[in-house]
Amino acid sequence: MEGEKQQKFDVDLDNLMAFDSYHTFPSQPSLSREDLMKQCLLKGTHLVQAIADALFILPSTEDLDGPLSPCLPHSLNCLEKNM
Repeated sequence: MEGEKQQKFDVDLDNLMAFDSYHTFPSQPSLSREDLMKQCLLKGTHLVQAIADALFILPSTEDLDGPLSPCLPHSLNCLEKNM
């Protein structure tokens, strides 16, 4: 994913979910089924990476078992914000 433009996704850490509010589906896909599947997997990879990035920037403390991050206060999830 290096060299690609960094996209901004809505990330909901309460539910470990990411959402691309700018993505649209064409009514008649011009791609073959295989190419469409590749695009879906690539978009999914970017969304999962956005969740991982958001998790790894949380403040943490060191413990014998490894780094610990406190639970976040509950917030409105990204699907509720976009409806």
